Amino acid sequence: MRDNLKKHTLHLRDGDWDFIESIYKPNGVPTAQVIRTLVGQFVERKRAEGGTAQAHPQNIEMEL
Repeated sequence: MRDNLKKHTLHLRDGDWDFIESIYKPNGVPTAQVIRTLVGQFVERKRAEGGTAQAHPQNIEMEL
């Protein structure tokens, strides 16, 4: 899994990381893994839809 990772800087809203961590850390799930999963699911869904940035330039929505 780690073979295909590339490091990026990600700025989140104040408190978002801590909130996600408070939910998943007690179960032993690293917060970074949760973020990667959310981003990965979003990307796969958009790829399947054939989505492009031009299709929704200011309207970013995701149903979890």
